Amino acid sequence: MVACRSLVWQRSRQTTQHSDQSAPSHAMEVSWMLRMRYAVCFHIFLLFLFVAGGFCGEVRGTVFDTDGQTPKGGVTVMISSPEDALRARHNLPRIATTNANGQFSFDGLSAGNYTVRAILETPQVFIATSQTRLVAEDARVGVWVTLRPIVTQGEAVLWGFVKTDDNVLLTDAQVVYRKVGSEDWQQAPVDEFGMYLVRVSEEGKYEVAAIGGVFAKAPQIIRRLLSTSLKPQTVKLTDGSAVKVDLVALQLPRIITERRKGDRFPELRVEGHLVDEDGNAIAQKPFRVTSLRVSGVTRLGGQFTFVDYFDLRAETDENGRFSVLIGERTLRQRIPMLVAREIEFTVTLTIQVDGFAPTLVSLPREVIEQLLKPDVKEPVRVEVGKVTITKGINLVVNVIDAATKTPIENAVVIVASGRVNSVVVEALARWFKHHGGHHGKAKRTTD
Repeated sequence: MVACRSLVWQRSRQTTQHSDQSAPSHAMEVSWMLRMRYAVCFHIFLLFLFVAGGFCGEVRGTVFDTDGQTPKGGVTVMISSPEDALRARHNLPRIATTNANGQFSFDGLSAGNYTVRAILETPQVFIATSQTRLVAEDARVGVWVTLRPIVTQGEAVLWGFVKTDDNVLLTDAQVVYRKVGSEDWQQAPVDEFGMYLVRVSEEGKYEVAAIGGVFAKAPQIIRRLLSTSLKPQTVKLTDGSAVKVDLVALQLPRIITERRKGDRFPELRVEGHLVDEDGNAIAQKPFRVTSLRVSGVTRLGGQFTFVDYFDLRAETDENGRFSVLIGERTLRQRIPMLVAREIEFTVTLTIQVDGFAPTLVSLPREVIEQLLKPDVKEPVRVEVGKVTITKGINLVVNVIDAATKTPIENAVVIVASGRVNSVVVEALARWFKHHGGHHGKAKRTTD
């Protein structure tokens, strides 16, 4: 630092002498150069201190037995932070064990908020948690905690840690649990230690599982839907018991996570032949692909269907052969559902030819799985063979005014299956009313 200041001072004098011999108009330029030289030297000095010194903060302390006076050795102590940046910077949570005097220490920490937790697993489980703060990069702080039973009379506790497939503690997760026989899943958060703790007042058998990453951040209804694809662990809880169950969280498979980080999904090229009910080729005929449908049955027997609507236009050749390219954006939308474990699903495209009924074309599941492989860059091709298009039925609808009985032009007619939920009909009615329109009564028809 002294050498740096000496250099600046010497060069400053030379510059000043030169400026005295120059015109006064150079004074501001010389002053600016001096400030720049001081600033450069100062920042170089700070960088040297940062590289040489690193993080010097330390959290140390003592764990006491339940009496609050006797130091307790052999206790597992963890340190973490509620701040994502600190957990990433210092690879938190970190684990230590108290010595014979109940002491522990964590060093190499930077300024910020930290949480210390002590856990003693014997036939009975004891726990203690304390929060602290390092106010500077080289600060030291002491923490003293007293162990307390994790469970009290009249309740049972289910607790443990959530990890990845690689046995790494996972803080970005949610735990779902329910009593066996119940339909509703309850949720419990995972804290900065990757630990969850559930207190229940009813004895019995419980199912518990964990959801991580993208799934944990999904809306509640999606989390509950995905929870049906989990393989929950079953445990028995009795009054006053504390049962530890470590969980591996359901996450997007690694190949999906890697592709989501930047690589584009490959496109899907679907090819085949369109024929009518008599087996004749539907040649040189325009057609549209109007939707991609994902449907199936969950492990608990519930049915689900998701539909993405679009409008891809193409035309068959002189032999009735067709080729259509499904874009990346459409395929990307349903990836989490397609890879959810233990869910049986099918993927179908809807093909619409003028004068014919809409037709569903099934896509093999192995083709969808091939789309998810990171090393696949080119469009994935699937041959669906002959696709039979049927005439279906013609439905003629006359729209008239209820009062005057006169025809109404340019009316919107919605045709849907008789299984459509009444909530959908009510939503459409509200939409028409909101936009200043009118709606008539629903009419049912059968073939």
